[in-house]
Amino acid sequence: MRRLARVAEAYRLALVCQPARFTLELLRELSDERAYQRHLAVHERLHSAEEWRNFSDHRLKAKYSRTKCC
Repeated sequence: MRRLARVAEAYRLALVCQPARFTLELLRELSDERAYQRHLAVHERLHSAEEWRNFSDHRLKAKYSRTKCC
């Protein structure tokens, strides 16, 4: 019976934490943090101020160099 209570408590805790985890992951994706992590992994580089600057410059240049229609 105690084991069942522990499992039930763990399940309830997971349900409570899940929206918070989802929100944090969404914010990381929207703030380009995840994209930067993917960039570091693909290019096999370590985090540094210079690397962040290169990443940011490249993303902004790509974003604003695209022409907009209408």
